[in-house]
Amino acid sequence: MEDFLKDVKIEDLKNGKEFEKEVLFENFDCECKDRLKIYYDKSTKVFILQIHEASFVKDLDWCPEHSYIGSFKIKGNKIINTVFNLIAG
Repeated sequence: MEDFLKDVKIEDLKNGKEFEKEVLFENFDCECKDRLKIYYDKSTKVFILQIHEASFVKDLDWCPEHSYIGSFKIKGNKIINTVFNLIAG
């Protein structure tokens, strides 16, 4: 997560920029790629983090997927009002 967020600038998000990156949550190389996306919702004044996880399962020829969505605010350099939910999986 730190690698994903290190190049994200809060002001860029607040100005409408979205940041998305393909990552690998597994600790070995495989075809099951995950995606992270973050953006700012001006109407609710929260940051939205979407996590799309594709898990490796040895005996399958496909990657089972799960999607999560979370929201949070930043106040005084602290993350507050954090909510995360599984939305598909």
